[in-house]
Amino acid sequence: MLEDQRQGAIGIAHLEIGLLGLAGMFRRVVVNSEAVEREYDAYPDRYRARVLRIEHGFEAKVSDLTKGEAREKLGLPPDAPLIGSVARLHPGKNLAAAIRILIDTDWHLAIAGQGPAERDLVALARTLGVARRVHLLGELPPAAIGTFLASLFSGPVAH
Repeated sequence: MLEDQRQGAIGIAHLEIGLLGLAGMFRRVVVNSEAVEREYDAYPDRYRARVLRIEHGFEAKVSDLTKGEAREKLGLPPDAPLIGSVARLHPGKNLAAAIRILIDTDWHLAIAGQGPAERDLVALARTLGVARRVHLLGELPPAAIGTFLASLFSGPVAH
């Protein structure tokens, strides 16, 4: 029943958006992939003319540095198991979950980013007793993201 209601609400929202688009209420509909762009194939030509595709993704971020060199450059611990994230510090990113997984481990967490949740994340790390293993690097320039990624632990993954 709830799924039917959800699908009905989505259908109404698509209809409303389509009508607003046909009425010229917005100049562009930005989509981030060919697959999403194809979802508009059945729309009228004057609506589809407003569709603008900006591919999602980014240029590969690479570094010639070793893991040790990258960690030294970023001021991260040289030998600790280190996981990390590049993200805006916002509650919707659920970075608190990443801090919570540090409990009862020797792992460290490095986060490259800034945002309104920084104070709450620091407070959580202190409360959980893991603050010394949480490394908030702030916003890094795009050219430094490869260095950040090179610094992180990578190993076998069980599926």
